[in-house]
Amino acid sequence: MFVPTAIAPTAAAVSSLQLDAMASSPAAIGALGDVAPTAGDLSCICVSHNGSTDRTDVRSAGHAAAGPLTGMPFQQCYATAHGRPQSAAPVCCLADLCWQRSERDPAIEYSRRIKEESSITGVALLVQSAESEGALNQINLAAALDRTVKLDKQANSRERGGVAAWAVLRPLSMTLLQELDAWALVALLRAASHFGSFSADELKAWQAALKSQQLEVLPEVAASNTLLSLHTLIAGSEALKAAIDASLVVRLVQRWLQLVPGMLSIDACQGLYGAVCLGYPFSQQELNRITQQALKVDGRFTAANGAQLFRAWSLLDAAWREWDIGRQQSAVAASSKRQPQAVFPGNAAVEEVLWRVLSLDMNARDASQILLALGHLRFRPPAAAAAALVDVYVRCLEKQQYTNNDLNAFLDGCALLGRRLSPAAVESCLEAVGAACSSNPPNAPRYISTAAWALAHLQQYDIEAWQQLAGLAAAAPIADWSAVNLCRLYQSYMHVRAEHGQAVQLPVQLLTAASAAALAQETSRQSTTRAFHSQVARELEAACPGEAVEVGQQVGPGGRSREAALKGWEEGWLQVNLAVPSLRLVVQTDGRYQYFHNDPEVPLPTTLARDRLLRSWGWHVISVPFTIPEPHRAEYLKQRVPSQ
Repeated sequence: MFVPTAIAPTAAAVSSLQLDAMASSPAAIGALGDVAPTAGDLSCICVSHNGSTDRTDVRSAGHAAAGPLTGMPFQQCYATAHGRPQSAAPVCCLADLCWQRSERDPAIEYSRRIKEESSITGVALLVQSAESEGALNQINLAAALDRTVKLDKQANSRERGGVAAWAVLRPLSMTLLQELDAWALVALLRAASHFGSFSADELKAWQAALKSQQLEVLPEVAASNTLLSLHTLIAGSEALKAAIDASLVVRLVQRWLQLVPGMLSIDACQGLYGAVCLGYPFSQQELNRITQQALKVDGRFTAANGAQLFRAWSLLDAAWREWDIGRQQSAVAASSKRQPQAVFPGNAAVEEVLWRVLSLDMNARDASQILLALGHLRFRPPAAAAAALVDVYVRCLEKQQYTNNDLNAFLDGCALLGRRLSPAAVESCLEAVGAACSSNPPNAPRYISTAAWALAHLQQYDIEAWQQLAGLAAAAPIADWSAVNLCRLYQSYMHVRAEHGQAVQLPVQLLTAASAAALAQETSRQSTTRAFHSQVARELEAACPGEAVEVGQQVGPGGRSREAALKGWEEGWLQVNLAVPSLRLVVQTDGRYQYFHNDPEVPLPTTLARDRLLRSWGWHVISVPFTIPEPHRAEYLKQRVPSQ
């Protein structure tokens, strides 16, 4: 790498290759040291810097430049400097060389024009023109990828040629893949994740290309974008998930962790969310550092970033639960040679993020995702905060400013938090479910089962609402129902039937499939409190001498248990921890996952709904919380077991 000294370099001293190297990364630009850039110098650097973003700072890159361009983002510097005023005198002849080269190099000129282009179609035409002239390289190709994504994110822009432009850029990018550096590869990944079209083979080739690069050149924003874009790309595609190189993800996360101390809040939130979604197991110390950086007051934090934090925290909790229950971990966690840990940001941090997002502008996606993440995190928010989130979503619902996924997240979040809705909001949600089924029939079972499950757990059903959802369910082909959706439908059916009786109906074929799916799920599910469960079983036997204690069996209405309960599947059944059928007694060994994280004395709404259903069937229910000390459990049971 050529580094200017106190003596200004001559044009002959700087080769074309050296100039390219200096223009290819912030670190290289920083090597210019005390050479103050002129307008022409900055113009060349901005045009040539293929990995620049609107947050890359000249000063942070190592310049000691004075004047109006100091500390400005690269793209802003470019906009200010382009055209080089006649009065601008070069500080050193390197600046003149930069300017002269930008005037005669068609590749640099194409990069400049691409970055200034205001239409997606225009960007695609410029790329095709550069290719025909032999001027297409990684610099202007990366600029075209970033510019296309930026323009496509604008309102209604996808109707103006975004997909068509990606159809041009995608094959060109793959052709030049081995020539792309880390910056250009990140730009390609961002575009692929934005347009959602990359094959497993293309992803493998992209990963192989990135593995050959020095990841240390990636700054905060690029490292964060890579993690988030990689997650976005593979979400919902089993083929792409299977193609992920876990060792590369570990390298990316470790590079990202090195950058956390100086990171903007937006990059901390995005990077954490992307890394957690990819399966990286953070330690409590790492999570504390990242959370502290994410809460940094820098004016960049948005409601969407808050939602990302909540979702990341809830996913970390879910990863620990999978490890705690069944010793299951992601491929990335296995590659990191770390075991998932029970990590939590702390109640104070969660509440700070919650109140901060409530002070910002939110849309339906933000409000619904935060409600859902809080539910998954088992964090009981203050009533005023929960009400505010619900109000935001309901207003968006009334204005038709929501997506079907937002609707599902909202209903699930309300049910998990026990947040009841107004009758008008329930009616609006049911209308939205009907519209969703009409607009996207293959996903109708998901919309129906989510609404049915949520309203059943919130006890906000009337028979007309059930009949409306049951009619939609009957219209959906059985083949479209997944096991998860069938289980949720069966759970809601049992709750509503217990309240409204035989007026609650479902088509026999659908009800049979739903009961079978629920049984298969319960059969495969492992106990969440195996040691705790066994200890309570022994204590229950001592408290009920001479009575048969059934472990992990099904119970139903009228005191039925085991096979008798399953034969009455039309009325419903539940699998319980412990049962004494002769006493119509059910004992549930409720571990920490049945209680709120920030209020372990308060059962989750789903736990309360389970016990409510069992009692409606005539069972006496005893819940044994995990908070009761072992020496006191036997006495706790004796006091609550009904007299024989």
